[in-house]
Amino acid sequence: MPRSNDIFAANVAFYRGERNLSQERLALACGVNKTAVSHWESGRSIPKGRVLDRLEDALDVPLAALFSPERVEKLAKSEPPKRREPTLREALRVVNAHAGDLVLKIRSKAANDEQE
Repeated sequence: MPRSNDIFAANVAFYRGERNLSQERLALACGVNKTAVSHWESGRSIPKGRVLDRLEDALDVPLAALFSPERVEKLAKSEPPKRREPTLREALRVVNAHAGDLVLKIRSKAANDEQE
């Protein structure tokens, strides 16, 4: 069975991601810095007192859920999601996004080679 810090860490990261909150936005809502949230999600520390209350409000989840091993154990037993291959359209978007930079680099290199 995982340690309570690990359970808390996994649950905070899960609920933060589910709410589309960055570590920075969660930190702001809790009145702490981003490093504190990072420490919670890595299992290095657990907030106390008012910060814990603010975390409960920011994530809109009861404290019991943050310390519950049920979701963590269920996730550990489930199969990892299958990675799907990108579609041709998605691959072309990535290529097109970087093509301009590549063309500029090639032209720059060619210009430098001509000068030498």
